[in-house]
Amino acid sequence: MIYVSSTCSCKRRISEAVAELAEGGFRNIELSGGTVYYKGFEEDLLRLRDRYALHYLAHNYFPPPESDFVVNLASADSLVRQRSLEHLAGAIDFCRRLEIGRFGFHAGFFVDPDVTMLGRTMTCDAIGDRDACRARFCEGVRELRSHAGRDVVLYVENNVCSRDNHDRFAGHPPFMGLRFRELREIADATGCRILFDVAHLYVTSVSMGLDFAEEMRMFMRSDYLHVSDNDGLRDLNRELDKDGKIFSQLRRYPLRGRTITLEISSSPAGLRRSLELLAALD
Repeated sequence: MIYVSSTCSCKRRISEAVAELAEGGFRNIELSGGTVYYKGFEEDLLRLRDRYALHYLAHNYFPPPESDFVVNLASADSLVRQRSLEHLAGAIDFCRRLEIGRFGFHAGFFVDPDVTMLGRTMTCDAIGDRDACRARFCEGVRELRSHAGRDVVLYVENNVCSRDNHDRFAGHPPFMGLRFRELREIADATGCRILFDVAHLYVTSVSMGLDFAEEMRMFMRSDYLHVSDNDGLRDLNRELDKDGKIFSQLRRYPLRGRTITLEISSSPAGLRRSLELLAALD
């Protein structure tokens, strides 16, 4: 099944974003970051679900917290880590109430970035002990899996490293889970599954000199994908280019039976073109 992300809309209230997508004919919507918290959002989503016969997924920074922060289960700051655990546990509870069967969130950071740094060049200097960060992250995921029980399947998503961040940290980026083997180790240690963001991998592969096709071959074991296009330098959330590097790799694999979310900042027509390209591969 192919979903579209709520980030495909520029609306700041999730009810307005979902309504805009639903009015555009999209029925499968992944609820994600980019909207503001307000009282009553959950009731709005239930009303819209019933009105338009929608199917929801939820991802990472949804529901939105009342005040912004960076979710980081790997943090050495006990307050940041506890807040991250509470946010993700609350997201699992939200999924349970709305009968959403899976929830994906990003792998952690080896630094504690400010929220303004996300998607940009990191300006943090101190990188934490990588083994300790991984251990804290995995412990947190195990706690969340216990909280989710059998109601919600948890997925951890590969992060993205731009060329600027690769150079800024002298080839030792502060992001966890950039390569398949890293996420495979986390999955093995926690029992979670892997959410494969194809666009993230493409940027990371260009930045770090990885074999994109080989990394993708391993990542395509996943049954849950995020898809968009970019120039290999930054995560731009462009519509798919049928002649581009990302789509040329995607078309090598059967997509039937996978859950796929389009994360595209484009016009409704561009979003629909991308959906049609993917649907043709199913």
